[in-house]
Order: sequence, then structure tokens, then C-alpha cells
Amino acid sequence: MGFKRMTDSYLAKITAWYFGEYREGYIDSTGKGLLRYSLKLGNPDRGTIIIVSGRTDFIEKYHETCWDLRDLDYSICLYDHLGQGKSGRQLKDPEKGHIDDFNIYVADLERVIQSVVLPVRPGPVYLLAHSMGSTISILLSRKNPGMVHALLLVAPMLQINAGRFLPPFLVETVSGILCHTGGRHSYVWGGGPFDVEMAFKDNVLTTDSDRFRHNIDLVRNNRALGLGSPTFGWLREAYMAMRVARKAVSQTLCPMIIFAAAEERVVRLREIQNFCIGMACCRLVLYRNCEHELLMERDEIRNDLLRQAKDFLLKQQ
Repeated sequence: MGFKRMTDSYLAKITAWYFGEYREGYIDSTGKGLLRYSLKLGNPDRGTIIIVSGRTDFIEKYHETCWDLRDLDYSICLYDHLGQGKSGRQLKDPEKGHIDDFNIYVADLERVIQSVVLPVRPGPVYLLAHSMGSTISILLSRKNPGMVHALLLVAPMLQINAGRFLPPFLVETVSGILCHTGGRHSYVWGGGPFDVEMAFKDNVLTTDSDRFRHNIDLVRNNRALGLGSPTFGWLREAYMAMRVARKAVSQTLCPMIIFAAAEERVVRLREIQNFCIGMACCRLVLYRNCEHELLMERDEIRNDLLRQAKDFLLKQQ
């Protein structure tokens, strides 16, 4: 892979290719809404890669990743979590990042596998998951051993970094109290709608200014894709889910590779390292001088990550 810039011609090329190769559709979510998915069928002798995105993400954000994986000729599936992208939302205010129960995410991923992927490609399933998507993927692998053949986790959300003065037990306790006193559907303190005027210098997601601006423009040009801060309900569910996911370290899951930023600021690196150390089937790859969204990072980071991810997948054949 060469080095790329997010020029209009490069983006147009990817967009045209995507709509020529992928078909989009909807299935019912287990959380009483619709899930949008997108699927490209590859070589029937290969498996299927499912991209399990992070909080606030949407299908359009991963068009470039799909483009970069095309040489593998795997089938590839993407979907928008309930409450995100063009899937249904649980609250009247669509900007609030909310889920009634984190297990909905896990059940929805299982439904995507069973209803969208396996009927047309019954081969092995690999999950390429980012942040919250990694939590969901770990929980599914724990719940249904054998359903997933390998995990590729990017900056897994095993503990949220709330700052040195807000220890996890305090955040979880406060969010639990507020959920029980009527604040379940309220934005977390300081939260609000998606900020399309967010400055690159203030972000903790990527050091690549082109990809940062492209992702902001995707929302600016289609506000239906936007998602703001989480609710206290989402926060409480996330903390309970992360605790269960961390306990999976005592179990034998499928082979996995984890990619993380050495200076990670969104989730806690220590929990990622401890999780991987406790797994006989895990390898951790750290990148320096980058941020949380490694698949949206500078070319030298993305190119190496994708190269190692492809090598890992091919070794699972």
C-alpha cells in the first residue's frame, strides 16, 4: 500500500467502488428498531470479515477500510449499531448516544452473523472491531464459543479513561445513582450534540488532519449520521459490560490480535495490556505518536496495521 491523501478524486474513487460492490439493507434489531447493514460477497472459499464499529461510528466512515481490504477477497459486512448511523435510535432526541441494555449490541451482532452473513457465506467469521465494537465482540465470543474464528481488536474499550481524578468505581457509582433517580436519558455532564465545528487540534481520535476533516464532513453533509455524547444510561451499561469483558481473560477465546496506541487517551491502555497478557491466544501491537482511532490514523500507522491484520487473517485459514 502506498501513501494516500484524502483528495476529492481518491474519495470519489472509493465511493464509486463501494456502491458498485456493496449492497445495503435492514434487519430488525433485538432492541425494537432497524439495523442498517452493508455486505459484499467475496470468494466463497474464504471467510467473512465483519467490521464492528465503535461508539458514534457509521458505515460511511469505514469505506476506506473496505477499500484497503479488497485484495483479500473475503466477504465483508458492516453495520450500524442500534442508536447510531442510519439504524434506529432509542430516544426521541437522535443525538443522544443511548442504549437501554448493552446486551442488545451483543444480540444484534449475533443476529447480523446468523441472518445476514451465514445464509450466504457459511464459512468462518472474523471480527475487525474498534473500541466499543471490541467490547461487543469479546462478549459475543464469550457467550457463543465457536461462532467467531478470530478477533482483530483495535483500541478495545475495556475501561474508559475518565481522567486521573475520576476513578472507574466512582464514575460507575454516580452513573448508577443518576439512572435510578431519573437521569438515565440525560447527557453525561458536559455532553451535548455532535459538534461539526470541532477543531482538529482539540481532538483525541486521530493525528491525521485529512481523515479527521473527512469524517467531520460526512456528518456535516448528512446530519442523520451524527451522534453526540452518551447518556448516563449508556455509561452505566458500558461500565457493566466492560467488567464482564475483562473477566473473559480467564476463559479461552478464539485467536486474537490487539492494536492500540501507546499514548491512548480515550480508553485505558493498562487494561488492554492486562487483558492480552492473560490470554495465551493474544498478541498486542502498540503504535506510538497516534491516537484512539487507529484505522483513521496517518498512512504509516494504517498501512502497518492493515498489513499485520491481513497476515493474521491469512494465518487463520
